[in-house]
Amino acid sequence: MKVKTLLTIVSLGVLVLGLAAVGSGSGVDQSSLLKLISPAVTSVQALVDPEEEIWISASGFIIDPRGRVVTACHAVLNATRIIVELQDGRSYEAIAERCSDDDIEAKMLDVAVLQLQGVSGYLPQVWLGDSAAVELGEEIMVLSYPGPYGEFNVVRGEISGRLTRQYLTLGNEVYRAALLVQLEYRGDGYYTGAVLDLESSNPNLADVVEFARKDTLIIAVEQPSEASLFCGMVSVVDVAGQEITIDELDCDLLIEGWIYRTGRTAKLNREVEFLKTSAPISDGSSGGPAFNPSGQVIGIASWGRDIEIEENWLGYIKEVHLWPGTNYIVPSNLIKSLLEGS
Repeated sequence: MKVKTLLTIVSLGVLVLGLAAVGSGSGVDQSSLLKLISPAVTSVQALVDPEEEIWISASGFIIDPRGRVVTACHAVLNATRIIVELQDGRSYEAIAERCSDDDIEAKMLDVAVLQLQGVSGYLPQVWLGDSAAVELGEEIMVLSYPGPYGEFNVVRGEISGRLTRQYLTLGNEVYRAALLVQLEYRGDGYYTGAVLDLESSNPNLADVVEFARKDTLIIAVEQPSEASLFCGMVSVVDVAGQEITIDELDCDLLIEGWIYRTGRTAKLNREVEFLKTSAPISDGSSGGPAFNPSGQVIGIASWGRDIEIEENWLGYIKEVHLWPGTNYIVPSNLIKSLLEGS
């Protein structure tokens, strides 16, 4: 048993030395790098509806040789069973250490931390790099298990930008603010006025506070599942404290030009910076690690939704559309902060 443990530790040491060798110099052998890091990339299957046997597929990576795995929170939230499979065919039941209904930070970042059950010995692992040091235009490689059959996949792209996103909370619910609309009341209903698209304009929280005068409509998307909308009317703007108080509205009645408050109040007072990427992210890729040329994880693959307001000929809001949005990377430094709090 001691010999086996020693051999495992030696193999981990070889992996560290290998990553250092591959990452040094200008000529990076991508094939050698892939062989070193891919054994630590996992598929993740989450049972979200036991009665209908509905499973969600995602990807992840081993951050601790004793079986700690990082993946996307939206894939495992409220799952009754989680199975993690390694490249060599080994599979483990897992429990979520971070990512639950009351874990606002994990839902906001869309990051889950899993602990594999029944691990004996040491598993292959990879290491988190410094996302603050990532340069725009830097090439990355995203490893994952997308598609209906979960085949191992490698896609390449680059870091195309940094995106600051604003978040509001309503109890344990977390929403990403997407659109701000300065409504105009003309006697027979509310009409759409100036619009601030928080995805394309990329303002910081101070800019949002300056724009969001009283009676500004805020439309947000649920995080991390992004399955429903939040509609709210700004009631109080605290410029000094950079906080916005929002009265929740009935989204379904906005299309008639009227405002119906639900009696619940939300707060918008958080912003988080993510990395935008040109690397394609498909179903099942969420949670897959994004590697820099040195073989370090600089984040995990996630995704967003773009919102578009359609007006009728009178200027009322006719419909709110959700479209597939920007592919982005949850930075490794945010993952580190979540791991430290676990």
